[in-house]
Amino acid sequence: MLMLLVSWFGAWRVWRNKPLPKPYMYALIGMTFSGWVATIAGWYVTEIGRQPWLVSGVLRTAEAVTPVASSSVGISLTLYLITYVVLLVAYVHTLFYLARKTGHAPQVSPSSTKAAL
Repeated sequence: MLMLLVSWFGAWRVWRNKPLPKPYMYALIGMTFSGWVATIAGWYVTEIGRQPWLVSGVLRTAEAVTPVASSSVGISLTLYLITYVVLLVAYVHTLFYLARKTGHAPQVSPSSTKAAL
């Protein structure tokens, strides 16, 4: 919900042609990894939500366990981990690249703008 509120606030400010306040920019920096955290938290909720059914006897353990071999699960987990690490490194690299790129804006002197008019 916080991600939606932050994005809607920014969209509303841009739509109204109002400048984005500095605290909002810091909030955006703080929200950098919120999508990843939301994904992992959703996975935890899903997996932990299954446990009461097993504990209370509604669902048998044999019904909750996958028939996939443990080696396949290990390989799958390793591939997911590698994929997420590669994506994280690419994301952070892109953030730093864009931060360096936007930090070197050309300065326009008042005399050159008068000459252009």
